[in-house]
Order: sequence, then C-alpha cells, then structure tokens
Amino acid sequence: MATLSVLAYTGLEGGWRGMQVSLQDYAESSSMAKVWIQAIHVEEAQLNEAKKIPGVDAVEKRVIRSAEVASDNGDTSWLSLTSTANADSWRVSVPSVVDGEPVTDAGEGIWVSPRYRDANELVQGNQLTLTVAAPGGRREVTVPIRGIVQSPDQLYDVKESLFLVPEPGMFSYGFITPATAQKLWGPSWEDAASNSILVSGDDSSGTVDELWDCFDEQGLRITTRQTDSHISAAYDRVTVIRNVSMLFSALFLLVGVLAMYSSTRRLVDSELKTIATLQSMGYGRGELRLHFSMFGMLAGVAGSVVGLAVAPLLSRVVLRSQSTQFDLPHWRVAYTWAPLLVAVLVVVACVAGGYLASGSALTRSPALLMRPGLVRASRAATRLRRLGNGHRYGIRWAIRDTASNIARFLMGIIGVAGCLMLLFTGFGLPDTMQNRAESSFSADSMDYDFRVDMGGLPQVTTPIEGLGSNPQAIMQMPVMTDPSDGYDRVITVLDENDRFHLRTQDDQAVVGDGLWVTSDTAERLRLDAGSPVRLRLPRGLGDLDLTVSGIVSAEMPQGFFMSRQGWESLGMVFSPTSMLVGSDADVTQVLDDPRVLDVVSRADQQSNSLNIKESLGDIFNLMRVMAILLCIIVLYSLGSLTFDERQRQYATLSVLGMSPGELRRLSSVEVVASALIGVVLGIPGGAWFLDLYLAQFASPRLQYLPYITSLSVTLAVVIAVSSALVTTIALGSRIAGINMVDALKEAE
Repeated sequence: MATLSVLAYTGLEGGWRGMQVSLQDYAESSSMAKVWIQAIHVEEAQLNEAKKIPGVDAVEKRVIRSAEVASDNGDTSWLSLTSTANADSWRVSVPSVVDGEPVTDAGEGIWVSPRYRDANELVQGNQLTLTVAAPGGRREVTVPIRGIVQSPDQLYDVKESLFLVPEPGMFSYGFITPATAQKLWGPSWEDAASNSILVSGDDSSGTVDELWDCFDEQGLRITTRQTDSHISAAYDRVTVIRNVSMLFSALFLLVGVLAMYSSTRRLVDSELKTIATLQSMGYGRGELRLHFSMFGMLAGVAGSVVGLAVAPLLSRVVLRSQSTQFDLPHWRVAYTWAPLLVAVLVVVACVAGGYLASGSALTRSPALLMRPGLVRASRAATRLRRLGNGHRYGIRWAIRDTASNIARFLMGIIGVAGCLMLLFTGFGLPDTMQNRAESSFSADSMDYDFRVDMGGLPQVTTPIEGLGSNPQAIMQMPVMTDPSDGYDRVITVLDENDRFHLRTQDDQAVVGDGLWVTSDTAERLRLDAGSPVRLRLPRGLGDLDLTVSGIVSAEMPQGFFMSRQGWESLGMVFSPTSMLVGSDADVTQVLDDPRVLDVVSRADQQSNSLNIKESLGDIFNLMRVMAILLCIIVLYSLGSLTFDERQRQYATLSVLGMSPGELRRLSSVEVVASALIGVVLGIPGGAWFLDLYLAQFASPRLQYLPYITSLSVTLAVVIAVSSALVTTIALGSRIAGINMVDALKEAE
C-alpha cells in the first residue's frame, strides 16, 4: 500500500513536471515570443513604433498564407505557410531543424512539420503539389521538401475554429521561400496575406494594451503565452495533469492511510504475546512503543523506496500520452521535492499505525494481552444490541462485535466510498468526453454535413457555386471583453437557416436578436441575463456596449452569440467566415471558388473531438486500475484485521457447534455492511468528485458538463461490491484453517 501511494503521486508528477520543464527548455532555446498579434497590411512604421514601447525587446513580422495539398492517395490537406523572407535575421520564435536544410529565404522549396511528415509518410526530397485559388481557376505549383522543422509558435498545432485536438494529416504548418510564394500567388502575394507580429519581452497587461494600440486599425487579435490557443494549450495541459494528479493522489492517500494503519495494527496485534512478555520483564511503555513503531517505519520506508524507484516508468507513460499532441523536440521526466514529502507522509502514517496500535495494547495488563480477542462491552454495543433482537445468536454477536469496533467499521465505509469516488472519476471522465463529442455534433445541435471556411467576406455578391440547398452563413470574430478574465472570446453571428441549433439552459430554442452568452463564459465573467458587457472589436471597428439577453448551453465555441439581424441593427457589417451546408453540397466545386479556404465534414469534427479522450486514455486506465487495486487492498486489510481480532471468538463459536459455513457468513456481515453503506455514500460522492475533476479540464474556450453512463455507474458499483465479496471469500477460507486448541488455550 505504501508503494502504491507513493507511486500514484510520484508517477503523475513526473509526467506534468517533466512536460513543464520540457516546455521551459524549448521556450528558452527557441526564443519563443511572449506576445502574438494577428493583423493585416502592417506597415514598417508600426513595427518601429512597437519596438519603442518600454519592456519590448524585439518585434518581428511573419507573412502567412494557406495552400491546399493533394496527396497521391487522393486525400486533401491544408498548410498554413509562413514566408521565410529574412529568415537569417530571425531572433524571435526561431524554428528548429529536425531534418534537412536550415530554413532560408534562398531558392525555392518548402519545410514541413514533423507531424505532417509522419501523417503523410513524407521524407526530405519528396515533391509536394501546392494548389491555391487564382483568378480564372486554380494554380498548382510543385515544390521540393527541403527540410523538416518545428515551430515554437505551433506547440499545439490545431485548427482552432474547427477542431479540439491537432489533425496533422489534414491541417498543419510549413515554411516556404519568397520565390515559391510568388509562383503561387503572384508578385503582389503579400497584399492578401495575414501578418503575425511576434514580440519578445514584457507581456504584462499594460504592454499588451500599448502593443494593441500600435496595430489597432489592422489588428485582428492579440494573445500571450497564457491566452494563445497554440501555446496556452500546452501550459494548460501541465496545469490540468498537475491538478488531476493532486486530487487523485490526495484521495488515494487518504484511503491508503487507512489501509496502512490497519495493516500496521495487524502486524502489532500479532505480537501481543511478545509485548506482554517484554512488559513482564520490565520494559517500559516508551521503549515498547518505539520498538513496535519501527515495524511501521520499516514497511513504510521499504514501500516508499520501491514506489520512488518504479515511478519513472509511470511518468514516461504519462509523457508518452502527451507527446502525441504537443510539438516539443525533447521530452524528459522531472520531479520536485514533493514526492519525498509524500514518502515521508506515508512513513509517518505507517509509524503512527504502529505507535497507536502498540499504545492501545500497552493500556492493558500482560495478563489480558495473553488473552487476545476478548470483546469488551461498550456503550455503543449496549445501545446497538437491540438491533439484533429477533435474530439468532450469531447475528446478535456480529452486530455486538461491530458496535464494539466502530472505528474499524467506519474505516471500511470510508475505504469503499473513497474507492468508488476514484472509480467514478476513472469511468466518468471518458464518458463525459464521449458525450460531449456526440452531443455537440449531433443532428440536434448541428444539422450540417460540411463546414466551408472562407476569408471573411464583407459581401458575397456572387454566390459560391455548389453549396446545395439551405446553406447557413455564420461569422466568427475574436473580441475582447469588459469585464474580462484576460482571455479574448469569440462572437458567433448566425444568419438565417437553422443549421446551428442554439438552445438555452432550459432546453428552449433561442429567439430574438439579443446577445447570448455561453454558460462557462458567463460564469467566468460573472454575467447573467441583464448584465452589461462591452465587446471590443478587431480592425478598429470600435466597441459595442450590449446587454446579455440570456445564457445558452453550448459547450463549443465558448463566447457570445447573436443573430445577423441583431448584428446589422447595431450598424455592423455581416462578413461570413463559414458556411454550413448539407449533404447535397458539391465539395469539389466549392473548393474551386477562390474565396474558399477549406472544407471539413461534421463527421471529421466529431471524430477529432474524441481524440482528446484517447490522448488521456493511459491516465484514465491508470486511475481505474489503481482504484481497483486500492479497493481490494483496503478491504482485505480491514477484513484481515477483523479476522485476527475475532480468531479466538470464531474458535469459541465453533466449539459451541457452529459450522464453518455459518462462521463464514458471520464474518461477511461487517464487510458486506460497510461495503453497502460505502456504496450508498460513494455514489453521490463520486458524482461530486467527477464534477470537481472536470473543473480542472475546463478552459475559456471549452467546457465539459459532467456525464457518466448508467453502465459505468453499475460497473463501478459492481467492482466495489465484488472487491468486498472477494475479500469475504478469501477471509472465509481462513476460518477452516483455525487451530481450535491454539486459539482457545491462550485464554488459560
């Protein structure tokens, strides 16, 4: 038990602390930016103005455009391509070369990310055919892959508006030379490109505000390491795993301490005759307590050493589960001093078990210690004796014995309830993520088959061909808020045609042209129906002072919703960024339109949302396995303690005529009762603990509502009850092996 307790915390800490240190190392070695500004048509004068802001060390501009890639097997992917112009002078967020040539602005070619290479089975020297929309049709350019590079600006390479987790085979990033960009888009290719301004130095709120003022008219979004979705996801994952490990380990240790205490007490109780002999020889209580406390210390130290030694293996499992999603060149296990403190706590718990158990024994005289197993009537036993009225003597005896050992009975209840809470979390977390994926992209929530992304068109004067019947246009725009929690939000403006189904928390359809806010955003910003809120729009569009009409239950995207009619009534221009279309859309024809950036199916979005469950699957499995082991060990330890204390009484009852079968049934009364009461308390406790756990996974852009299937609840309860039954069977088999003569002669 000491080994499992130390292993549970240390193994998880090695994962999150290792990821944290790996992030810090990469941020320093790559000179990762502190602030990112997305803008259009940035002038050199604006960059110079930003460089003059106190606390700003460096400001650099990257030019970015997207291109489509068709593979040999017919699959389509899209790359966000950054120009390598002036790459030799880059000092902020410098990409690291994994394979091939260093990034340069000379010649023609492309550098792709390691994940894109692996997903598409590419190697340096392969040719990629890039396709872009051009006047009069589509333009294709074939370029060689000159190298494989990692970008510190894409730690979490996810298409934020579409997916929860990276899909490197479909969306990724790359770098192209200016000559290649010119062949793709022509001499004026930078005019329609977006700019990413990278800033190193101070990222305090004051500096961020000054930087935003420099690019206010052209600025689309400003983020920091704490708020940029491509960066913050990695740091947030460290926090999530840390908080999860602490919650899990705290409950695990609490229940584990009970098992360690009962095990150490059993060890001491087995030496009662030795204690009596030593007392008779003149040894004092202090000496005996110290001696038997060492029993617990030896067990605790041995278990802690084994747990610390095995923990790196578990830590590597945790790191491996995260390395499939985050782009870091190196991963390593790291620890703080906390595991040693946990080991000390475990040793102290074992020592306390030996100390308290020996202290209880030393309050009795040597003569009584030579007669172990005698039950002393207590007031609790006297009050509870009437519960056995009407039952046979055996049942009355079992109730009396349990009442005489209330502490032991309560430990059994706490052990079962704690294990059930851990099982609820182990089963409930994947159930919640599965339910979120199914409900968010179900026909009840979103009635579309494909999402067509565009570049934010002020007017669609010429309809896009191939959209099919009843397409719904939506516009999504990042906004800063007042009140604020430091994160920007997305406002989604919905046109007519109800393909995006928005519902209130009371499951009513949203009506009206007001401003609606998602529940998690409302909670974080402390908003409610009727609350005033200010939205600061990008590109110098000004501020909107609005009143919240109500709260909606959408889990993604988090932020604000409004109808097109309500948006335009404020004097704003509706600029569609996406179209939601049905199964009758002609995807090939849609992609031929130069205004279209990419097309993604709802099925792909739903499949992607399940990937986060798979990325954490090893951690979930670990939680379930350790909860099951804990449940069995705790119940068996407490059951063994009960058996040892009752051994002489079982012998007496056997001599009085009870069969081994009847004795086994009596021995099961306390274990089964504590298990049933533990289940009754553990079910609501498990629901509460699951909700507490999910709070660690929530982010300003994503909310998880607790959900656990009836099958998972049943399975968790069956595991807890089965552990009790297995313990009962295992202990019952020991009754037949009691030596009646040895058990009874001690009373002489």
